[in-house]
Amino acid sequence: MITLKTLETLTSDLFGNVLNNEREEIEKFLNKEIPTNLRFIEFFLQTLPLTDQDSLQFYLGKKLEYHLMNKVELNQEEQLKLMNFLLCYLKKQKKKKYFVIQKILQNISIIINTWWQNTFQLEITHIFNNHFFDEFDDLETQKLFYQCCNLVVEQFQIHTIETETLLEYKEKAISFSETFLLQVLQMSFNSLHQLLSQVITFDARLLELILDLQCKILSFDYNGDKLIKLADKNSSLVNFHLDNEIILVPKKWGSVLYNSNLIQLLFQLYDGSEMMGSKILKVLSFLASLDSNQFDLIIKNNDRNSVNNDDNNINKNNNNNHNIHKNEHEKITFYQIFIDELLNILNNNRVIEYDSNIHQFSRILYKLLLTTKLIDLYHLDNFLLFLEKIMILTIHTSENFELFNSEYYLLKFWSKVSDSIGTFTNKEDPKPIRMLLNKILNSFIFSIIGQFKEEEKDREQGQEQEQEQEQGQGQEKIKNQKEYEFNFGEDHRFLINLNSMISIIHSDYPLSIELLLELFAEIKKNYQKMIKNNSNDPEFKYLNIRLSIIIYLFSFSMGRKGMNYLNLNENVELDSKMINEIIIFIEWNESFFLQTNFSNYESIEISILKFLQKLNMHYLKSTNKSHSIIFENINKLTNLDDQSKFIFLILNKIINNLKSSNSSLQIIESSLQLFDDLATNYSTSQIILKIENIENLFENHHNFQFGFFQINDETSKCRSIFYKILTKLIFREENKMILTSRFLSFIAPFQTVATRIIKFLNSNTRVDQNYTLIIIGFIKDITGIVKACQDRLSFNLIFNWIYPDIIQIFTHILIHFLNLTPIIAKKCLKFWNELTNNAKNRIKFESSSPNGIYLFKEVLNSIYQYSLKLEQNFESVNNTNKLQLISLLQQILFRALSGNYINLGVFEIYKENILENTIKIILKLSLQINYSQLLNLPDLYHNFYSLISILFKLLIQHLIQLDSDSFNTILNYLLDGIALPEIEINNYCFLSLQNLLQFYKRYHLNKYCKNNKKLQWASDLHTHINYKNEFFFLNLLNSLFHLLVFNHKFDDSQIFDLFFSLINTFPSNFVQIKDLLLKKLPTQDHQQISNLFELFFNRIENFNNSSDVNKFKIHLYSFRKEIRKFDLNIK
Repeated sequence: MITLKTLETLTSDLFGNVLNNEREEIEKFLNKEIPTNLRFIEFFLQTLPLTDQDSLQFYLGKKLEYHLMNKVELNQEEQLKLMNFLLCYLKKQKKKKYFVIQKILQNISIIINTWWQNTFQLEITHIFNNHFFDEFDDLETQKLFYQCCNLVVEQFQIHTIETETLLEYKEKAISFSETFLLQVLQMSFNSLHQLLSQVITFDARLLELILDLQCKILSFDYNGDKLIKLADKNSSLVNFHLDNEIILVPKKWGSVLYNSNLIQLLFQLYDGSEMMGSKILKVLSFLASLDSNQFDLIIKNNDRNSVNNDDNNINKNNNNNHNIHKNEHEKITFYQIFIDELLNILNNNRVIEYDSNIHQFSRILYKLLLTTKLIDLYHLDNFLLFLEKIMILTIHTSENFELFNSEYYLLKFWSKVSDSIGTFTNKEDPKPIRMLLNKILNSFIFSIIGQFKEEEKDREQGQEQEQEQEQGQGQEKIKNQKEYEFNFGEDHRFLINLNSMISIIHSDYPLSIELLLELFAEIKKNYQKMIKNNSNDPEFKYLNIRLSIIIYLFSFSMGRKGMNYLNLNENVELDSKMINEIIIFIEWNESFFLQTNFSNYESIEISILKFLQKLNMHYLKSTNKSHSIIFENINKLTNLDDQSKFIFLILNKIINNLKSSNSSLQIIESSLQLFDDLATNYSTSQIILKIENIENLFENHHNFQFGFFQINDETSKCRSIFYKILTKLIFREENKMILTSRFLSFIAPFQTVATRIIKFLNSNTRVDQNYTLIIIGFIKDITGIVKACQDRLSFNLIFNWIYPDIIQIFTHILIHFLNLTPIIAKKCLKFWNELTNNAKNRIKFESSSPNGIYLFKEVLNSIYQYSLKLEQNFESVNNTNKLQLISLLQQILFRALSGNYINLGVFEIYKENILENTIKIILKLSLQINYSQLLNLPDLYHNFYSLISILFKLLIQHLIQLDSDSFNTILNYLLDGIALPEIEINNYCFLSLQNLLQFYKRYHLNKYCKNNKKLQWASDLHTHINYKNEFFFLNLLNSLFHLLVFNHKFDDSQIFDLFFSLINTFPSNFVQIKDLLLKKLPTQDHQQISNLFELFFNRIENFNNSSDVNKFKIHLYSFRKEIRKFDLNIK
């Protein structure tokens, strides 16, 4: 064995010169020479005390960590021995280098978490008492203890959530909290008290460790899933809020955490420093998150303990009344201290000057209102003064853009305040609070302008620096830079805080709307004056932004019906004023811009479109009472006295936006979205069809000079959307004669384009840019028309038009442009993908119609010829394009096979090989993709597994006719697929394997089968499996067994059905699973495991049909519960 001296020398070299070329060789040598597993543990216990060399101690600790993480097998005595050894060593080596101590502590945390349930949940208190608590007055011992606890808690969540099922995690987490976390949390609060009272010497590192530990414990995820919103009322857990999430803590923690003295203690420790101050505030934010109902739980628990069983009812009631009164007093005291201490901080700006402190302070405010009621806080001393101070802080954060996160929580706080005003009684006056809310609203609007100015200033400075660099490199100075445009991106602070602002507006709807209307009128007046004078005043752009913000706020404020302090008529009257002002502004804008050819700012256009979308949502397509009231009110103010005039105005606005050469992509997309909303709704679409000029759009759509008709990467999808909307409107016509006539007029321009394309394709002329754009535009247009089909009538009408001439154009295009322009091939395949999509069962021809066969054969012919050409040029096609093209081919074939608009047996009857050949070539292309590449593209592997699933279901013979290598590759992909994290992919695999198993069972294992063709297929299948995969069904059963017994997928019905079928078909394989399992378990467990398997098998051996599945599942649950009691290393 390697000597200690040699180890010290080698590790000294290793750590002394980390860049040494020999480092890797030294690592390999040490890994080879140091014994593994249990022998290493013995080696570790013997060697560690014999050396003082930091590098060797660290390396030994690192190797121990490696063995622990790889599930070294130790019995309980060995676990305790190793744990006690490490703690003893730690106490003796307190002054060792930090990295050595940290590595030892990491190993302690891994040991505790690995064997928590078997050993340490019962022994942890005793162990820590022996090693820490007898010397807890010592400062270094305390630091060591809290450092250890931090790692234990951190490691618990990292290690456990990765290796345990959700149910196990919950059980383990509750046990961990009851026997360890609560005790440690109480000790940490005691240590804080000792630090404050100077019982122990103040030490910044100790304070930091304590605060970090408290944050970890208070944010501990006891449920294993922070997305779970509510706890079971009968569980031992209560709600605990973390930002917008709810996590769970044990009920018994309430009496510890809901403690006024604890709040005072933390506030007294707060000194305003950047690092420690923010940590203290963070702990306070967790305490502020505690549900106020916890007080009731505390009293109920006290009642159970204090009231004797033989007390009479009168004494019980008196005692309960006393406790309720006491509880209410404690609750008021708790919140009063919180408010007083927060107010003290607000009164001293120096103490909250750091950004991190303001952030945590803001979180405390929000969480206080998240967990309690405003009406309870309203009656506390100085609460209104407290709100005034928070208003000042909110305005300050709005003006300081680096405090964005703090502003978010402060506005969420005010949002909760505004939402709660409606609960006030006659005892509470909401007016002072509403005045504060209106100041915040006004401040926020103007702060956005300030942010824009700062962003513009930074951009200009950046441009100047770039120009200076370019001049230094001899380049000309860039002139006529595009002016910086304000834009409401999804991550803009305005949109992020929009919901909070809307809540504030609704806190006093009349007052807020009047304020916004006054601001709008004033800004609009200056805006129109400047625009008429063609002013170059820089203030003009800021007027645009203010108008945009107010229109946005109008948009999201209107139509809210749930305000209990407003009746419907009052609400709609206010909305009418808003709508009237915006409509007048839109009309003026459209008139002015058409006369002057002046382009508006994008921010205003986007906000106007958002307003019109909300107007359509709440009033135009509505049929309730507010619908008629709104038009009555609008009629008093404008000439828009009915719904049709509104629709005409909106449609005119949409067309102008689409025709404008200055419209950005966002304006075009928003305009099309609004157009689509109008076309989709029945009532608004009927009004559009009655507008006089709509026929001109249907007949001469190709003559409109829409900017997005110019094909490029950004606008190409807009053409499809536009023609989908027009086609959708045509199909809204209820008169069939008018519909047919209108449709024929609508498609006439496309016939002309189709003729030009056919002439070009037949001429074999060289492709130029102009023809490329024409072809792409044609493909996008026809794809959009097909997308509009929502039912059988519309699809039949379109199919009769495009078949056969136009469909054959797509086949020619696909083959012609493979090598020259892959983008055209992709767009063409997307057309076929849409055409084969039987959404809403729209593809349903008459029983006597051959159209289903025509469609299916055209699809197969097109993708088969294209696939052949792709295979011939496989290496020359760009890899990204190649993967996308194969993915589309897979999806088209899947949709065609699953569309159910043809009997697939037709091809066999007439001995046509096109279906078989298409399947073979697409599978051949698919299997040329490396599996790792397949998994890197979600669309690709989703389409692959869905295609395989439908083939196993409908056409398993075509899979069997593949060569053995290809067939077994597919089987291996299915085995891999059942373990992927996506349930949809799992189900595709389970269905495929279930169909495979049923076929194998019915035609290979069934001696009475007389269907010679299927017997031959079954024989070929058996040959495939035996070729390289003779243990396939055993491996499959083994994989499913581990998923069902040791994994969260137990409740998936598809996996359960497959598992049931496998055991019925191959009962002997289940015995082999047991033998494989026993090899991984200690010998002393073999008999118990064997008994469990035998008991389970005896119970299910007579289950052989679907009616027995539920019984089988019950027995499997029981079996699973028992088997999991053993060492989980078997996973």
